[in-house]
Amino acid sequence: MNRFSHPSGGGWRDGTTDWRFSPRVAGARPLEWTVNFMHSTVTQNTRKRLLELAIARVGRAHVAAYLRVPVVVMEDWLDERWPMPDEKLVVLVNLLDETNG
Repeated sequence: MNRFSHPSGGGWRDGTTDWRFSPRVAGARPLEWTVNFMHSTVTQNTRKRLLELAIARVGRAHVAAYLRVPVVVMEDWLDERWPMPDEKLVVLVNLLDETNG
């Protein structure tokens, strides 16, 4: 009996294997790694790209005023020295929606 078998000794042929905890592919990474990777990398890159798009549409000073942050803080977000808060991301998306460029 392997770790994915039912305690009764059954297996994949009789439908008693618990597939919920089995690896999906050989060498699969744990879900925690995937979630952390997506949150830290993809999300920050997307936020940066959205911020760059807003700056290209209406200018640095206008975006900073709309987000109610100093330009220096916005530049920290662009340089990835500090992550953009979720609340500011929502405001940024609203700005992009309003400019609809």
